[in-house]
Amino acid sequence: MDTLTVDVKEAEMQLSKLLTLALQGKTVIIAENQESVVQLVPIRKRPPATDGWPASRRNAHTRRFQ
Repeated sequence: MDTLTVDVKEAEMQLSKLLTLALQGKTVIIAENQESVVQLVPIRKRPPATDGWPASRRNAHTRRFQ
C-alpha cells in the first residue's frame, strides 16, 4: 500500500491533489511537527434511503400497521 505523509502547510497548498490521491486508494497522512495527526480516507458511498428507513427495514414498518 502506498503511503504519503505531508506537513500541514504542504497539505494546505495541495489539498485538491491529496484528496484525489486518497480517492484513488493511496494512504495520505497529514503531520504536524513530524507527528501524524490526520489520515485522509474516502467516505463509502451508500445508496440513498428514500423514506428514512434502512433498506433492510424499508417495508417492515408498513406491514406492521396494515
